[in-house]
Amino acid sequence: MPSNSGEFACLKAEEEKSIFALKKTPNTGRNAKKANQILSLLREDPVDISALRRLSVTRNGLVNDKIRRTVWPKLVGADVPAVPQFYKTESLQTHSYYRQVVLDVERSTRHFPPGLADEERESLKDRVTNLIVQLLLDHPELHYYQGFHELTISIVLVMGDIGAYAVLEKLVLLHLKDFMEETMEKTTVLLSYLPRLLHLCRPELAAYMEKATVGTIFCLSWVITWFSHVLTDLPKIYRLIDFFLASHPLMPLYLSAAIVVYREEEIFQTDCEMPALHSLLSRLPENLPWEELLSIAGDLFCFCPPSELLGTRSSSWLRFDNILSMARKEVTASQIRHRIQTVQSINTSAKEAQRPRRDAALVSRSAKGVSKKMMFLGIGVAAVAVAAGLWLDVHKRSYLPLWS
Repeated sequence: MPSNSGEFACLKAEEEKSIFALKKTPNTGRNAKKANQILSLLREDPVDISALRRLSVTRNGLVNDKIRRTVWPKLVGADVPAVPQFYKTESLQTHSYYRQVVLDVERSTRHFPPGLADEERESLKDRVTNLIVQLLLDHPELHYYQGFHELTISIVLVMGDIGAYAVLEKLVLLHLKDFMEETMEKTTVLLSYLPRLLHLCRPELAAYMEKATVGTIFCLSWVITWFSHVLTDLPKIYRLIDFFLASHPLMPLYLSAAIVVYREEEIFQTDCEMPALHSLLSRLPENLPWEELLSIAGDLFCFCPPSELLGTRSSSWLRFDNILSMARKEVTASQIRHRIQTVQSINTSAKEAQRPRRDAALVSRSAKGVSKKMMFLGIGVAAVAVAAGLWLDVHKRSYLPLWS
């Protein structure tokens, strides 16, 4: 039986305070305005959850971790107890999944914040492990899957243990429940809708991938871990969690489709063979334009909502079909294509603008013996590149989603 005697090792208050001091992201300009909007909403009684959802999905999400700690539970309807009940550590260690969770957490230290002392690192491992097994003990119908621990780490880092348990308990019963079945049958069915979604918006791309028989395994970890398996940049992971918590449970699938469509040029330039395409798609580029991709995912959601994508075949997901309180707008395939081409063009231009900067830096480092005329040329090229970069940054900020 659960115990509230404080013997659950991962809930020591002093450890939580020392490891999980919330980061205070500087709130300047647009972020400051948005943070004030969110704080104003949180002072209302009752809190307007629909408004919190809208602010969570739009650019920069919930802005900082302090706000996330308050808003994440509200987005999933979780109550954070002051004194939760937990099993003793000895009970956790007898669970059939305990050893597997220990091994997975041990291998996931790349997701830990840099600079942790050895003692803090070991404590964090124990806390994450115990938290996961606690969930499994409380809900014996659920089964652990590899990758769940990576999402758990990210949520613990923001929420602390007690808050993380409250949020995760809601997630495993709603958003992640089908992934925690005894078999992967429901997960496989869910992934099978990706080709259909691609076919509806980019039929040529869908046909090319189908011809290569690439399948959907490349995006399995994206969907079931909310991309926390393939990303190591914690702020990016937190931003995606903002988005997914405020969205339909199938939104990770829509984001996966947005990424594939965004990379269509690379895909068409790759041999139409399963190994080549699977290798390409399994590796995410480092500098994906995540905010624009989230917007495109929302456009895809409006273009083909779950009720149309799934039909009656997976009615268990349809109960969430109106979870997004934002007003849907009519979106066409041509509008989505134009959006994606705009983002592709912006990012291609940005990469080209960076080349003169690198070239100018090389000229500067090897400038000994070079004439003043050449040096001034290098400075001029760098100035042009900076100006181009500033224009592109302004142009990026002007990008507005069709669904907002």
